[in-house]
Amino acid sequence: TWSFEKVATSLTMASKSTTVKVGASKKLTATISPSNVATKTLQWSSSNSSIAKVSASGVITGVKTGSVTITAKTTDGSNKTATCKVVVTLPYTDVNTSDWYYSAVEFVHNNSYMSGTTQNKVFSPNDKLTRGMLVTILYRMDGMPYVSGTSKFPDVQDTSQYYYSAVKWATKNGIVSGYKNGKFGPNDPITR
Repeated sequence: TWSFEKVATSLTMASKSTTVKVGASKKLTATISPSNVATKTLQWSSSNSSIAKVSASGVITGVKTGSVTITAKTTDGSNKTATCKVVVTLPYTDVNTSDWYYSAVEFVHNNSYMSGTTQNKVFSPNDKLTRGMLVTILYRMDGMPYVSGTSKFPDVQDTSQYYYSAVKWATKNGIVSGYKNGKFGPNDPITR
């Protein structure tokens, strides 16, 4: 007596395309037909895991901005596949893909020159740039090299401030010299 197991005749992805923010996750769903197949497990893969990863259960996680194709494949020997195009967008709640500055924010984010203004993933595109922000951007563009010693500015003494090492680096390299009163003014806005 022989008994044959049913295999998939089709595999359908619930969504043909979706978006996910960098650092966020979303579950994809694929349906095997017929519903009474013997093996219901799927193999998930990403066309570029440096942009979006996918788990064994179909959970995608945005890594960096870009587009990938997520593929689900049956494991019962029928080799049925279904795909979903995933666009990974910036993690910031105040930057939309339709904003005129989106590609510029994407560039500075992907190159780790700027990382937003709060832990809540806010970029603050309409805020003024401060002196501390500017030297931090330049410092990051130079690869954040180690700088020994302490800051010479009395208003830049807190080593936990994001700009502390950047101000030391900019001073050492002759990029900044501070105000005549001896202070740096890290929170003062800069002009164009």
